[in-house]
Amino acid sequence: MNAKAREARILKRAKEIAATGDHIGWFYVAHALTGEPLALQVLEKEPNRSEIDAICGKATKRKWAAQRR
Repeated sequence: MNAKAREARILKRAKEIAATGDHIGWFYVAHALTGEPLALQVLEKEPNRSEIDAICGKATKRKWAAQRR
């Protein structure tokens, strides 16, 4: 698998994890990808970092709002 494909796979999986609302930011998502040694390097780059943080923020708010009902 080439580097671009691997990065795309990591980013796709990171977005899925971020959308769960279980993590508050990119750093925590990167560590949730324990089986992927390049996750931290991929997710610390901009715009990946900001995108994952935004997904985490929306998902976390949605999750907390649902739990308060």
